[in-house]
Amino acid sequence: MVSSRGRSAGGVAREFRRRVPGLAGQVSRGVAAMELAIVLPLLVTLALGTANYGLVAQATVCINNAASVGAFYATSSSSRSTDRRGIQNVVLRDLQGGSGINPSDLSVTSENSTDSQGYAFVNVTVSVPFKTLFRYPVDVVNISRSCSMRVLPD
Repeated sequence: MVSSRGRSAGGVAREFRRRVPGLAGQVSRGVAAMELAIVLPLLVTLALGTANYGLVAQATVCINNAASVGAFYATSSSSRSTDRRGIQNVVLRDLQGGSGINPSDLSVTSENSTDSQGYAFVNVTVSVPFKTLFRYPVDVVNISRSCSMRVLPD
């Protein structure tokens, strides 16, 4: 692009900076500040979304482990496979600490069955509504995990 004096647009900018020496650094700082103002909300949104996703993933792993621990307790003997209170206590003990899960919201169920070969097994299901950090896109994620194991014979 050529201006009316026969110089390119880049030449006009250079001529302006040469005539007004104090503005050369301020113009580039202003552009950098504008770029930061445009990009920063996107970066913050990505960082917070990643943190939110990480917390939900951590809670899912904790719930999965708790269901496995409950099933392992239940399969250690036939008397423990029907001990619903004992299974729930083991699951609660496993979730104590840094899981971020409220024990009062926790739901633990266990079912006893037999498979096609006549072996007894137990299925432990642990469910919890997990409150996310931010309400968007969802406020609560319902996490439910099950674990099935064969009961050891007495």
